Amino acid sequence: MANGQKKVKQTAISPLSLFMPLKQDKNSQNAAAAVVKAFRPGVIIPPTETLHFLRVILIPNNNSQGSAGIMIATIFDGPMNPYLSLFWNRPNFQQQWASLCGIITNPPSSTTSFTDFQNYVNANNLNLQPDLSFGYTASAAQIAKAFPPGPKPTVNPLSLYVPFKQGPAAQLLAIEAKKLLSGNYIPSDTLIHFAEVALIPNPPGSKGGHKYAGFLLLTCFDGPMNPYLAFFWSQPAIRGLWTLVCKAATNAPPPGQRQSLNAFTNYINDNDVTVDGDLSGAYTATLPQIATKFPFSTTIKPSF
Repeated sequence: MANGQKKVKQTAISPLSLFMPLKQDKNSQNAAAAVVKAFRPGVIIPPTETLHFLRVILIPNNNSQGSAGIMIATIFDGPMNPYLSLFWNRPNFQQQWASLCGIITNPPSSTTSFTDFQNYVNANNLNLQPDLSFGYTASAAQIAKAFPPGPKPTVNPLSLYVPFKQGPAAQLLAIEAKKLLSGNYIPSDTLIHFAEVALIPNPPGSKGGHKYAGFLLLTCFDGPMNPYLAFFWSQPAIRGLWTLVCKAATNAPPPGQRQSLNAFTNYINDNDVTVDGDLSGAYTATLPQIATKFPFSTTIKPSF
C-alpha cells in the first residue's frame, strides 16, 4: 500500500491468454481465418455473467509467411474453471471448438470432453492474474448494470505483436519488458482499461532452441488509437520500455529513427494484429465514467 492510502477491495479479475499453434500446411493456414471469424461470435458470454472483454486473433509467423497460431484472449471475473463452463455450454461452442482443434498442432485428446477442454486451456494459458494490469474494483456484471450494453463496446483493442531476435540477449530483454508491463496499477484518469503482455512460444525444435518467438501486448482503451499512443509516449517509463523493445525486435525502426512519437506510432499501427470487429465486450462506458460509479484501487499492485 502506497503513502498510507486506504486499501480498496477489488473484484478478482484475471486474464485468459490461450495460445494455440497452427499447423503450417496450406489447408490449415487457409482455414484459420475462417475458423477464427466463425469462432468469435459464438463465444460471447452475456454481460450478466463474468466476461469483460474477448478477442480472437491470428499471430503471424516471424518470417511474415502465414500464421504461427491463434490467441483467444479474455478478461474475466472469478476462478477459471467455472468461467470455462460458460463457454462450454454456449450454443454451437463445442462444434466451433472441434473445428479449431482440427487446425492446431497440439489438440486435446478429445474435443467432446469438458475435462479435456479445461485441462487444455489451463495448460496453454500464457498469463495468470499477476500478469494483468488494471485498476477496477467492479465486476463485469456490476458495470453492465450501471451502463447498459450496446451493440458493440465503446472500448477499442490494441494487439501488438513484436517478433524477437533469436539470441539470448534479445530473449532476456523480452522477459524484462514483460515484467515491466505486468501487474501494474492503472488509475482511472488514464485511457487504459486493461493491459497485459503474453510471451509467444517458439514451436518445439526451433532453430537455436530459444523459448520465445515474440511478445503480444494486449490492451483495451478509450477513444481512437493515435491519441492513445500519444498518451503512452508521454510517459517516461514507456519510452524506456520502447528502447528495450527496439533492441529485441527483428523489425524495429533503424537506430537513428526510433526516438520519436511518429516512429512509435507508425510501428504500433503497422504491427497491430487486431482486425475490425475483433473485440467483444459487455459494457459501453469509458474509464472515467466507470470511476464515477465504482472506486478504483489505491494500491500500486492489484490486491484481492
